[in-house]
Formats: sequence, structure tokens, C-alpha cells
Amino acid sequence: PTRSTLGVALTATVLVALGGIVVNRAYVSETLTLKASAAKSAGVFDEAWSMASTARQLGVFDYKHLAHLSEVALTMGHRDSTYQICREAVSRHPNSVNNLLGLGRVGALVGEYDVAVDAYKRALLIRPDRFILFKELGDTFERIGRYQDVLKTYKQAQSHGHSTPSVLCKSGEMHFQLGELDQALAYFKRAQELQSDYARAVFGIGNVQLVLGEQEAAIHAYRTGLDLEGDNAKAHYILATLYISQGKRSIAVGHLRAALVNTEDEALLKEIHSLLE
Repeated sequence: PTRSTLGVALTATVLVALGGIVVNRAYVSETLTLKASAAKSAGVFDEAWSMASTARQLGVFDYKHLAHLSEVALTMGHRDSTYQICREAVSRHPNSVNNLLGLGRVGALVGEYDVAVDAYKRALLIRPDRFILFKELGDTFERIGRYQDVLKTYKQAQSHGHSTPSVLCKSGEMHFQLGELDQALAYFKRAQELQSDYARAVFGIGNVQLVLGEQEAAIHAYRTGLDLEGDNAKAHYILATLYISQGKRSIAVGHLRAALVNTEDEALLKEIHSLLE
């Protein structure tokens, strides 16, 4: 054989050997990750994180593998590590909607809101049929007080066929936050038209009527809403305050007691106790 032939053969042998090493590392890494995921599910978190960390040191060979690692890291409370893993997953597979969704969620969790918004928007360009992407984007905007952007997000969701009662109510709630009561009321009524027994829409109507000073209409709305969702502590509390203002304390007490057993909100509990004294 010529020197050239021997060189090619030697190179091929080395590549095969290296390939075997890479395949073995990939196999061990993936196995450890799956075991870590199982340990996480079983509640053995320290073991889960130990195996996941070792798996990552061996090398990650699949973006799905990274997704498993991010789940373990997040469960262990390692938010910064989870964020970095999610970024790496997206860099490896930038068109994976699930990767982008994961980056958006964790980005928002660690306060990287611009990254989260960008991830959701990129995902929506690929799968506008997935409502969860609109919801997560809207929730992120709401968390940072960008209510107009929430409205734009839900308007876009509606243009893609997501005109559900919850979407309409969220739009109503954002208009309410902005003090745009006529628009808020219109959205709540549209939601109720789609689903007459949707308590969220009925309570929304009551909230608008209360702010407008239409006390009797608000009372009727809250009572109707409680017929649909009797454990809504906030509605019971509001009704109680309205009845107290009308001098109907005996009726109010009943609603205060109902509110008391249906909430763990410390601020609301304090208000209820003060009215019961």
C-alpha cells in the first residue's frame, strides 16, 4: 500500500475510535439525564441534581436532553443554571417551539423580560395556533405593567381564532386596569354572550358597574356570579361591603363568613376580621 493509502486508513481508524468515544459519552450522558429526571419525579432532588450535573459535564448531544436538565435544575431551585441551559437549548435548536417556550418562562422567572418576550414572539411566528404562547406573552407583559401590550397580544390571539371567553375577559380586565370602562364592559359582555355561566365575565361586569356607581346592578352581578362560583372570597367581601353601606349588616355578615373560609390572602383576611368585629 502507498503512504497515502496508509494515511487514509490511519485517519479512518482514529475517527472510528473517536466516534466510539463520543457515542459512549452521549449514551452515558443521556442515561444519567433520564435517571436524574426519574429521581426528580420520585422527589430525590439531591441525587437528581448530582446525576444531571455529571451528565452535563460529559457533554450534551441533544436539545431534548437539555430540556430534561433544565427541568431538574428548575426543580432544585437553580434558576440561573436553568436559564443558561434553556439558552443553550435554543441556540442548538432555534426553531423548537418548546425550547422557546421554556426560555420564555424561565427568562421571565429570572427577570430577563426582554429575552422572554423575544422567545415568545419567535415561537408565535412558527406556531400561532398554540394559544399558550399568547397567554405566556400576555402574562409577561402584565407582570411588568405593559397593559397596552397585553391588549395587543390578545387582539392578535383573536385574529388567529382564539376568541374564547377567557381571552375576551383578559382584554376586559386590561381595559379595566387602564380605566377604559366602556371597552372593559363590552368585552365582559361579549364573553358572557359566548358562555352565559362564565363567572369571571359576570364578576367583571359587576366590577365595572361598581366603579360606575351602579350599586344595585353591581350587587345583582356579584350575586349572579356567586351562584356560579360560590367560593369566590373577593366577591363575597365586596358584596358584604355593599350591604354594610346599605345598613344590611345581617346579610353582610353571612358573606363575610363565606369569604373568611374561602381565602388565605392575609390582607383580605385582615379586612374581613375588621368588619366582623
